[in-house]
Amino acid sequence: MSMTVSIRVASLTAATATGQAQHDLRTAKAIPNYIDQKRINDNSIIVEPKTMPELRSACEERRNLRDTQRKMKSNATVAVAGIITFGTKAQSVIRDLSYEKQNALYRETAERIAAKLNTDVISLVAHRDEYAPHAHFQLLGYDREGLPVPRKIKKQVARELQDIAGEVYAEFGINRGVSKELRIENGEDPSSYIHMSLTELHGTIEPNIEKARETLQAAEAMLKIEQKKLPEIQFEDVEVKTGMFKTETRKMVDNKKLWEYTTAVNNNMLSLTTRLQQTEHSRRVQEVRAIDLQHKLDLANKRIKAYEGDKVVGPIIKQRVAELNKLKSPAPEPKFAGSERQSNAKAHHVPLPY
Repeated sequence: MSMTVSIRVASLTAATATGQAQHDLRTAKAIPNYIDQKRINDNSIIVEPKTMPELRSACEERRNLRDTQRKMKSNATVAVAGIITFGTKAQSVIRDLSYEKQNALYRETAERIAAKLNTDVISLVAHRDEYAPHAHFQLLGYDREGLPVPRKIKKQVARELQDIAGEVYAEFGINRGVSKELRIENGEDPSSYIHMSLTELHGTIEPNIEKARETLQAAEAMLKIEQKKLPEIQFEDVEVKTGMFKTETRKMVDNKKLWEYTTAVNNNMLSLTTRLQQTEHSRRVQEVRAIDLQHKLDLANKRIKAYEGDKVVGPIIKQRVAELNKLKSPAPEPKFAGSERQSNAKAHHVPLPY
């Protein structure tokens, strides 16, 4: 799965589109604390994002291509956000390419996706100030026939978007990722597709680092104790007598025990150094996973906010969030007046676009 490229998309309202643009452009108020600010200048603005008035005007113009009985809502979808990401090994391949080549591949991927959805690319930014290279793009929320783009992105279409990315990067040995459903069907180990939540991941990084520090401190203390145990250089008086020379006293150094202790200490230090390097590598891998999960969490929050204002979908989302919170807490929730009437009300099921 390391030599892979993947595409993730989500719908944006006017509010979330503005926030996404600020994140993409690294405006002063939207600079994440996990990026390397010294490398911000390495980012590339391939397609300059539209301003919000321009974006809303373009959406209204597209929407007016079909007969509509009401005006566009203030919380209506105005754009589709997407991110192009790579597996661990594929990231090294992408880094070895020139910035110009990277940008060309990002543009080709975004434009082919836009063509598939019959719309246009309105923003494309490449980020190189994080550990993993990636690119953010936005598509106009209405297609050339005036239809909302998110409604077109069903499961099959989402798979075809992955196929497009795989075709663009195939020449570099990078293929599209395998869907979770297919990986389960193929009997893969659940650990390869079930990941810790962002909170759980952050909760394991610091304890691992602290544990490694304690191990190193213990090793240093042990080294000092062993050094104190090293035998002092012992001298033995050896009388050498001959019939021609006077008796001479010579001192001999016993280095055997000293060499044995030194060898044992060096072996212990080598073992501890190797364990420390392994812990550091594990920490870096967890940081990368934390960043990726943070992206997923941001997109999920944006999707939830995008639908909270909808009169039909909003209550359903709030109900499902409440059910999840109830599952997390063993304590029963208090009953309020009218709760029985609400539980008996029929909720219309409206499938989300992703």
